[in-house]
Amino acid sequence: MIHHRHPETILIAAANTIGRGADAQYVGRNQLDAATLDRFILAMIRVDYDPALECHIMDGAPNGELCLGWIHGLRDSIDRAKLRRLASTRLVIAAAADLRAGQTLAQIQADYFADWSADEKRKVGAE
Repeated sequence: MIHHRHPETILIAAANTIGRGADAQYVGRNQLDAATLDRFILAMIRVDYDPALECHIMDGAPNGELCLGWIHGLRDSIDRAKLRRLASTRLVIAAAADLRAGQTLAQIQADYFADWSADEKRKVGAE
């Protein structure tokens, strides 16, 4: 039986590991079989963080622009250093809430780096 897609139907599948299973950062991911992966051949795109959304989330927070600039720079530093750390949109959400609650950027940074090793901090310029 052939089922025809409605012209307004769009299907999207998303994964952190491109279907290859767990890696060092996403340990709970299952590998997809070759038949499933083949259905997405030549149709994979990288979906990155949305700066407009993050600006919207941070909008109106005291020192929000400064904090967002730090997060975006941190994200780049994490990528360059190939660290197994994240500076995701969840960090933006949490930081915006903390700023609105009266915390300073220095307090947010101290909390964020609390479980980082000295070497990791050095690699992102946060010693």
